[in-house]
Amino acid sequence: MNLRLILFSFLLVISFHQAFPQRHIKGQLALTPYVGIVDKFPAKPHNGDGQGYAGGIDLVRYTKTETYWKVAYQYDRKFYQFFDDRLMTERHLLSFDWAPITFHDLRRNYYIMPLIGANVGVEMVNRNNLELAQGTILNRSTGTMGLQTGLEGELYFLERTALFLAVSERWLPYSEVGSFRTYGTIGVRFSFFKH
Repeated sequence: MNLRLILFSFLLVISFHQAFPQRHIKGQLALTPYVGIVDKFPAKPHNGDGQGYAGGIDLVRYTKTETYWKVAYQYDRKFYQFFDDRLMTERHLLSFDWAPITFHDLRRNYYIMPLIGANVGVEMVNRNNLELAQGTILNRSTGTMGLQTGLEGELYFLERTALFLAVSERWLPYSEVGSFRTYGTIGVRFSFFKH
């Protein structure tokens, strides 16, 4: 009788551990490489009008109550049709975000998190090509900074590895070619503990 009770208790502990994996725990870290698009989906033929792409990597540190802070580096490139010229803008941005609340299912297989944050970086127009029309758009590198908000999602397919999806809106008031940017990104988030 006691043996059956011990076996039942052991199976219960295993089942509970599987139902509630250790994710979003205070002190846990996560690394996320990702790629994405800027403002609208690419189309064919590619005429360069408002299309772009982005790529980056972020580092997450989880705090209490499953919230987290995040620092990220991102490079993005966007094209414009400027009269008869095809204009390219590039940005290197360092951003800092906070997820004040998280939503998840009971078994913690997926998470949805709203974010707020700020960014700082450098913007290059047409790679500083001096043939741009003078007085219309600055043809030099300029510093930029702004605010951002977004929504991130994680869908775990392994114990500490998740499919990462995000949509975000950035306000860049010092940009030479538009103050708002919308990003859609996809990547893989790897969670680990720092030893």
